[in-house]
Amino acid sequence: MKDKKDKANKLLLSAQSYIIKNRYKEAESILLLAIELLEPSNNINEILSVCYKELITCYIRLNDLYNAKKILNEFSIKKPEEFSQIRMNLFYSFALYYEKTGDLEKALDYHEKQFEIEKEILKREKENYILNLKKRFEVEKNEKEKEIYHLKNIELKRVNFAKDKFLSIIAHDLKSPFATILSFISIMKKHYKHYTKEEILSLINELEKNVLNTYSLLKNLLEWSRLQSGTLTYNPSYFDLSKIIKKVINLENPTAKQKGITIINKCKKSIEIFADIFMIETVIRNLVSNSIKFTEPTGKITISAQILDNKIRVSVKDTGIGMEKKILKNLFKLDTSFSTKGTQNEKGSGLGLILCSEFIEKNKGKIFVESKLGKGTLFYFNLPYGTINNEN
Repeated sequence: MKDKKDKANKLLLSAQSYIIKNRYKEAESILLLAIELLEPSNNINEILSVCYKELITCYIRLNDLYNAKKILNEFSIKKPEEFSQIRMNLFYSFALYYEKTGDLEKALDYHEKQFEIEKEILKREKENYILNLKKRFEVEKNEKEKEIYHLKNIELKRVNFAKDKFLSIIAHDLKSPFATILSFISIMKKHYKHYTKEEILSLINELEKNVLNTYSLLKNLLEWSRLQSGTLTYNPSYFDLSKIIKKVINLENPTAKQKGITIINKCKKSIEIFADIFMIETVIRNLVSNSIKFTEPTGKITISAQILDNKIRVSVKDTGIGMEKKILKNLFKLDTSFSTKGTQNEKGSGLGLILCSEFIEKNKGKIFVESKLGKGTLFYFNLPYGTINNEN
């Protein structure tokens, strides 16, 4: 049977090439041979269907309408829908034939039959189109629902992780310094009569450092929690960046001087930018505070700002202890944050740098870090400059 189908298929292709050339008699002979090969099987297959369609087309083109109608009536009963288009074409040819012969009644009858089939075809096409449209809608709806579910899961994991991180900082990084502060106060309260003025002053200085570090951590924690909960909104405005840098230096200078560290301001000129002033000040303050923590006494911290094409770059460079490559990779990641002690055992949660990264992203910028162990660290961030985008 397979050999017969192959031969019939070759004959069909040959007949179709004749039809393209309008050589319908040659095509008719070849198609009859193909049908003769396939008919004994009594199976309706695709090749046989196409052969009959092409044969009817040949008879219509040869104006042999009765043969066309005879074959159509015999074969299309088995597959009526498949032959709708051919039946419509045949009825149209009959209508034209009877118009020419003057039998207008029959011409009208065939035109009506043609229109009925045309309506059926259009109705079926419309139904299929609507059905396909519904299927597409269901598929897209399911995909969107899956995507929403996936995004909700990601957001839920992020919120849960943020909550866990928040609690771990409260439990460890805040509990520990408060315990130290209470210990200092307890010692001073019990034994202050036995200490010299110099010893009391030394204890007060240590206590002050502890309180300042804890206060800085607490501020970062509160700002970060506000950001996570959505209560800290992005409020951009125009402001002079150089004034913010000066303000941060004035705030951080007392701590830097206690360690013998010099802060150098290379941003002398007025630079107006459009950003959230609170967020940018917090970022610069955190970066400078971080540099003080990890810079040895007599070291230097340099703050600069420059305009590069359509960006403003702010950098904080120190001569501190630097960092290893494996630390740099995870520096701004919440799930891999870590706590490292400063050059004078200053404590930190790593939260300040994560807060910096999130604040810079809110202001449509990017933050970067370069560092070598024992050679110091450079933090810098880029913000849009020039064309202002007022979208929140």
